[in-house]
Amino acid sequence: MVSTDLDDQGRIVQLHETQKLIYGELSGATTPRIQALDEAMRNAGFDTEISDSIVAAMWHKWVFIATLGVVTCLLHGTIGEINAVPDGEGTVLQALAECAEIAKAAGFPLPQPFLDLIRKYYTTKGSWLTSSMFRDMQKGADVEAEAILGDLLKHGQSHQLKTPLLQAASVRLRIYQNFRSTS
Repeated sequence: MVSTDLDDQGRIVQLHETQKLIYGELSGATTPRIQALDEAMRNAGFDTEISDSIVAAMWHKWVFIATLGVVTCLLHGTIGEINAVPDGEGTVLQALAECAEIAKAAGFPLPQPFLDLIRKYYTTKGSWLTSSMFRDMQKGADVEAEAILGDLLKHGQSHQLKTPLLQAASVRLRIYQNFRSTS
């Protein structure tokens, strides 16, 4: 969990203080391999955590980045700009509800403390938080439309969930990608 971008000179710039790496075996076991990785990473200068449910942790991160991508790409603004207009915060929370519902239907509901933390990030007035997809769009670069939003949308559709904001953002990014590939 890190929020970075490249500056004009190609240097990595950290955009938020959060720096955390969560890792684990798909089986959930704490193996010698994962213990060795933990030993190597423990004092690397960022927070680390061994997870006994890494697939759930990946789903939770997916909800986090997908929600941020939905609202910033679809509404073309930072979290603060979105929350500064009438119905902005409600739209952000609706996008979060859609993405979280897909994770729940897939068997990976978000724990309440994590959901509360995401809500705090996404309702902060004046926040400059954006998704990497939005920053890439602003630069005219490729975006991870299918990997982040399109695949999550397919999961939602497989559970017959209504996700209009996720669908609209997926369409928006597909149009953007198509335009890039034809120009």
